[in-house]
Amino acid sequence: MTFWKKLQNPFALVGQGFVLGGVLFFAFHGVSEAAPVAPTAIEAAR
Repeated sequence: MTFWKKLQNPFALVGQGFVLGGVLFFAFHGVSEAAPVAPTAIEAAR
C-alpha cells in the first residue's frame, strides 16, 4: 500500500482534520491573545 493510499484511510483523514484544526486554532488564538491592547486617548490622559 502506498503512502498516498494510507493517507486516504478514513481514520487517517479524521486524524489529519484534528491536526489541521488544532494548528489553525492555536495559530489564530495565539495571535489574538498575544496582541497588546493600546490604551485609548482618554485612558492615557488619566
